[in-house]
Amino acid sequence: MNSKAADICYKDFLTIIKAKGLNGYGKEKVLPNPPAPDTTATMTVTIGKDTYKGTLLKE
Repeated sequence: MNSKAADICYKDFLTIIKAKGLNGYGKEKVLPNPPAPDTTATMTVTIGKDTYKGTLLKE
């Protein structure tokens, strides 16, 4: 009789656990259309007694 085991099976348990949302991983929420990054900033600048307000746009 041969002492070497020929029928060894390996499973990627981490992937299985994550896919099922076990052990605190939770299922990932997939957003169909992720929100666009905010490319504006509203500013208020005071110089002396004058106040300026406006929106800056990222180029």
